[in-house]
Amino acid sequence: MSGSQDQFNYAFNFSHFRYENQPVTPSYMVPPCGRATGNAYDNKTLSTKLGANVSEHLTFNYVGRYTDAMLHYSDDDPNAFPGATFATQSVYKNWNFYNRGEAVWTLLDGRFVNTFGVNYTNYARENKDPDPNPLTTFNGSSEKYEWHGNLTLMPGQILVAGLERQNDHASSDNVDAKTGN
Repeated sequence: MSGSQDQFNYAFNFSHFRYENQPVTPSYMVPPCGRATGNAYDNKTLSTKLGANVSEHLTFNYVGRYTDAMLHYSDDDPNAFPGATFATQSVYKNWNFYNRGEAVWTLLDGRFVNTFGVNYTNYARENKDPDPNPLTTFNGSSEKYEWHGNLTLMPGQILVAGLERQNDHASSDNVDAKTGN
């Protein structure tokens, strides 16, 4: 869904992709007297873009996207014979949230375009292999602040300048799925 009215514009999008029982495990990797379980994937994504032309010289924009995904897959079992898969599947989960806000300020009759932006990303992942392996988690975030300017000196001559700062934060843990430690 998208549109605009007066000085405002918007776009919203939702997508869902899913497949189940995708046969990917070769028969020689299936444990004796076992059966292959197909992989499954589910991804939901919601995104938006919003804009406002406050004046002839100033515009504000926002872009955001959230993704929630899960994968069930057959993983190798190091405790069985070489190349065998676990009898139960591993589960991988992924959550991402991306944001960007910006202000675009135009000066000197449109010859000097300044963009001030702030990005924020938050992401989390977890992977659970069948016992005895632990649950592995990863969490992180990133902030980025930037300015870039384009100054048209004369037709075909543009001076480009910019500044940027980024901060990243991350943590990872292996947790015993039974005890939580």
